[in-house]
Amino acid sequence: MENRIASLLYDLGISDPDSIVPFHPRVRDREDVAVLKCQKSGVIFLSRSDHMDISYYEGNDNFSFWGALERKATIAAKSEDTQRRFQQFGSVVANKKWMDVGAGAGAVLDAFSPLASETIAVEPQEEGRQSIAESGYDVYGSVEEVPHDDIEVVTLFHVFEHLIDPIGTATTLRNKMSAGGKIVIEVPHAEDFLISFLDLEEFKSFTFWSEHYFLE
Repeated sequence: MENRIASLLYDLGISDPDSIVPFHPRVRDREDVAVLKCQKSGVIFLSRSDHMDISYYEGNDNFSFWGALERKATIAAKSEDTQRRFQQFGSVVANKKWMDVGAGAGAVLDAFSPLASETIAVEPQEEGRQSIAESGYDVYGSVEEVPHDDIEVVTLFHVFEHLIDPIGTATTLRNKMSAGGKIVIEVPHAEDFLISFLDLEEFKSFTFWSEHYFLE
């Protein structure tokens, strides 16, 4: 069974089969998916890559995926992260043609959109996509569908680790952007203090998830 994440690491020249070791026996939601670590690159990734694809997200048609029952409650639940991201990256988005990939219920859209010259969203989950479209946003189901090639800033907040083909997606994003554009990617960190220093089993048992193909 091919592991596409392992193959990607090999193709990039940052890993090899001899450097891969077991790291954690399972993810929190599945017993048949373990966690591996590359000692050469430091990347933590799943033992399998065949258990999910984009259809999983397309078919998840309710807000419970984000921990609430409707858009307003979902946005409220994400307020702390949204405020932090606004403080960190608001100046990057200001006066720019901006696209948020994996927009979810639209918390980041609501916060950043008043700053941007134009806002575009990508969200594969139908209910989230419909909700943010009803709120007036220009939204698409995939990056490939976006009919622009002059986007100045792209953000992916805890989205990149869900991608089975991160390099292909990054290439597609680049083709949607203007020269000199910026991409902001926020992902869980493989060197998280609770993992790399404290080696906290309780945290690892919680944070490793079948939807996170890798941690950088």
